[in-house]
Amino acid sequence: MIVVNLIYNLALLVALSVISGFIGERRRYLNEYESLLQGFVFGGAAVIGMLFPLTLAPGVIFDGRSVVISLCALFFGPIAAAVAMAMAITVRIVQAGAGVVMGVSVILESGLIGLYVRARWMREDSDISTRQLLVFGLLVHAVMIALTATLPAGMRMSTFRSIGLSVIVTYPLATVLIGKILSDHAGRARVLDELHESESKFRTLAESTPMAIMLYQDDRWVYTNPAATEITGYSSTELLSMNFWDIVHPDYRDMVKERGRMRESGQDAVQTYEFKIVTKDGGERWVQLFGTTTEIHGRSSGLITVADITERKQAEAESARLEEQYRQGQKMESVGRLAGGVAHDLNNLLTPILGFGGLLLDDLSSDDPHREFVQQIVHAAEKSRDLVRQLMAFGRRQVLQFEPLDLNAVIEELEKLLQRTLHEDIVLEVIPGSSVPNVMGDQGQLEQVIMNLVVNAQDAMPNGGKLTIETGAVDLDAAYAAEHQGVIPGRYVVLSVSDTGIGMDAGTQEHIFEPFFTTKQNGKGTGLGLATVYGIVKQHGGNIWVYSEDGKGTTFKVYLPAAAAGAEPVEKEEVASPRNLRGTETILLAEDNAVVRSLAQRILEQQGYRVLMAENGRQALSIMAGYDGPVDLLLSDVVMPEMNGRQLYATIAKDHPGMKVLYMSGYTENVIAHRGILDTGVQFIQKPFTVEALAVKVRETLDVGAGPQ
Repeated sequence: MIVVNLIYNLALLVALSVISGFIGERRRYLNEYESLLQGFVFGGAAVIGMLFPLTLAPGVIFDGRSVVISLCALFFGPIAAAVAMAMAITVRIVQAGAGVVMGVSVILESGLIGLYVRARWMREDSDISTRQLLVFGLLVHAVMIALTATLPAGMRMSTFRSIGLSVIVTYPLATVLIGKILSDHAGRARVLDELHESESKFRTLAESTPMAIMLYQDDRWVYTNPAATEITGYSSTELLSMNFWDIVHPDYRDMVKERGRMRESGQDAVQTYEFKIVTKDGGERWVQLFGTTTEIHGRSSGLITVADITERKQAEAESARLEEQYRQGQKMESVGRLAGGVAHDLNNLLTPILGFGGLLLDDLSSDDPHREFVQQIVHAAEKSRDLVRQLMAFGRRQVLQFEPLDLNAVIEELEKLLQRTLHEDIVLEVIPGSSVPNVMGDQGQLEQVIMNLVVNAQDAMPNGGKLTIETGAVDLDAAYAAEHQGVIPGRYVVLSVSDTGIGMDAGTQEHIFEPFFTTKQNGKGTGLGLATVYGIVKQHGGNIWVYSEDGKGTTFKVYLPAAAAGAEPVEKEEVASPRNLRGTETILLAEDNAVVRSLAQRILEQQGYRVLMAENGRQALSIMAGYDGPVDLLLSDVVMPEMNGRQLYATIAKDHPGMKVLYMSGYTENVIAHRGILDTGVQFIQKPFTVEALAVKVRETLDVGAGPQ
């Protein structure tokens, strides 16, 4: 009968373990209440065992409470143990009888031993072995048998003999059995917790990351996170109904499809690459994909993460564009310096050719057979001079005289000439802007800009078309300046010259401002027209941009800085060239080039002037120191070794404040000009010069007021 009752108790313990396991598997929902629930469950099981006990004698009761309480303490800790022990002790006291002291003592020792073993042997998320459970069961029930000493004297031995062997054999085994069940439940609960935690982490990561995370099988999506919706514009439901390459841009679709299938089939495939996608609204975005393989329900699947790199690609493209602008600007600057240096040397070579050629022509009669030869030499020299001046314009080495200009008025004065220049099958339309501010510029040079752009447009319309010249005003901000190399934020006057001609491809546009670059046939152009425009615009502190497509015409936009408020055009007085170019004044000539010096001397002496010759600044000062008579004019080269022309004049003017000065040079190197802009009041003649040009300029300088200090 005792064995049967023990089996009933064991069945109760097994049921207890099942219920406890059910609670444990759901502990993530119960949180801190799990220990209390386990305590009530184990305490309830102990109470049931006590209500249906194995009764050996009146007041002497044996049941499975020792197994229940000890395992509750071992697996679920002090809170659960305290609840279960309190319930069991309360019921046992209520039951009373001769064995109440032993009954309460068994409950206490079971719970305390369970807590002690838990502290010594159990670690968080670790299992207890079968051997440990057996030792634990033997310890609890050895103490339980020892506690029979608390029974009344007449009952001790009979009780020990009746249940001692059965308890010491059955109860430890029951402890092992139920302990293993609870341990398995605890392990399963840990696995579920870990799985839930892993799932929670993945879900948190997947739903919060800005990268799209997507799974696909058989070319179809099976999972997409919210970022995939943000990037593609499609909802998760829409994506799950699509093939994985449906969002890929057609230009990249075959590549992505092939790599995706290779990846899904387990073949080696490129894991990381970039391509374009097409969003739901038809927009295009750049993405970077990282792909790998995984298994879902035992089947190979593709796992990809996709990052939106559109902004990075745009930044890279913008950086490349700005770098190209900078590179182009540096190239143009280098070519400009080379052109300016070459122009300076050529001017010194052309000056004697033009000058002595002119002198020869003056000496030859109209019927002299050699006159035509000299005329051809002079004509060739003039052509070369014009070419050199174009190079100087490109290299920003020419001398400009700035004044406030109304660009609309400049175009209006030039319009009749443009009409005569253009072919009859080209319609010219001028659209002057309203409230266009003035600009500071050299009118002759700006007219050359307009003329060159118009001629270039005409050449682009061999079958006729429409040419539009338009002006306006615009404020260029810092954002615009950041995107356009060399632009300074501020207010600008815009000159637009548009044609309906053949247009240009991107490759041609990269080179159009380079000197000697031309798309015309041999003999049809020098390739300096637009290079000259570029140099003049840059020397005016402006910028020029071209917009063109093959077959869709071309627009050149010139941006010139607006003049300061109050800068108004001044009415020009008609200044007639002096009819009598001769004079008797004394001129100090300082020129380091012997041929040019000799030429200037011949021209001036031919006009009646007295000429003092100096090959450099120091010699000129020495001549002035030893000359007793008045010197009316200093004719000086700008660039000379040791002392430039301006320094020479400044030194002489200290003792001769009434002396006038006329500078001459191939280019100025900012001595009498800043960035090529002639200082106010400075008299200057550009090399190479003709006989008449020098004679006129000398006479004009002598006839005007005092020179600048």
